[in-house]
Amino acid sequence: MKYAMKLSLVVLLAVASGGCSNWRFWERSVPVEFKIGESKPAAGLSKQTVPRSDQPVYLHPEAMLTNADIASATVKPSPDGHGIEVVFTEEGKQTFASLTKANVEKHLAIIVDGEIISAPIIKAPITGGVALIAGEFTKAEADRIAEGITRK
Repeated sequence: MKYAMKLSLVVLLAVASGGCSNWRFWERSVPVEFKIGESKPAAGLSKQTVPRSDQPVYLHPEAMLTNADIASATVKPSPDGHGIEVVFTEEGKQTFASLTKANVEKHLAIIVDGEIISAPIIKAPITGGVALIAGEFTKAEADRIAEGITRK
């Protein structure tokens, strides 16, 4: 599974995926974490590989956002297939806004079911409380991801 990601200046996250047929999201809830990452190594950071990139990212250990911060996840059409619109809870929205404001020019790693799927560089604060994971997902894959993210 390969992914590439970029962060827009406003409120969208876009993911291009190579497919997620091995992910079994439809059977259980799927742990989702958002972590801050650095471009250079430092004490306490873990080195991870970013899909579709030769550049490593060095992740902070604590998750800044998790499933508990997600109010809903729904499938939306995207230019390359289907995507998942993630709407944060009110608390998650505030956390996401603060997180992106305080970490401009750092990576925002998105980890799904223990696998880093992307680590875009934050270009500007994102205050709308909505992330769109858009890419080359089939409708069935996007449905499974959305269902797994919101399953309690």
